Amino acid sequence: HHHLFGHIQPDYNQMKDRLFDNFDALWRIFLKILGDFNAREIYLLVDALDECEKSTRRDLLVSLAELFSHQTSGTANVKFLITCRPEEDIHNSLIGINGHLRIDSAKVNADLSKFIRVKVNELSRKKWYPDELKEKVQSALIAKAEGTFLWASLVLFDLEGCLIFEVEDKLDKLPGDLN
Repeated sequence: HHHLFGHIQPDYNQMKDRLFDNFDALWRIFLKILGDFNAREIYLLVDALDECEKSTRRDLLVSLAELFSHQTSGTANVKFLITCRPEEDIHNSLIGINGHLRIDSAKVNADLSKFIRVKVNELSRKKWYPDELKEKVQSALIAKAEGTFLWASLVLFDLEGCLIFEVEDKLDKLPGDLN
């Protein structure tokens, strides 16, 4: 929908790259797009909402709650998909919204454990890890990943660049989060 860029261009001309750090301006643009009758259906994905900075997350949650409570026939047909861990502020802000689905964290962790096992097996074959080291890597990643595929992927990428004698030291110094 190329015509929707008309909603963005004036703010971008004025603010340039600072636009993308300005929640209020971005939300104002978003609402203009929603109000555009020519937009038809709009799909919006907010991935890892729990990883947003607290202030930005709070602004977004307040704005989303307001949007959901004032949705009228004069706005576009909007479908939202928001993914996040079940944190209290997010849950409390979106509690009145219909159509939410909670995925059991045990299922996510089972999928993540399988992913880690497969990737560690590949890494182990490639780097000639002894079975004991392979098990240590696998156990450490499963214990510290906390449901985060990206964290596990980044650690595996880092381990791929290590010499075999550096691996255990790396495991002792694994970061606790994505930052």
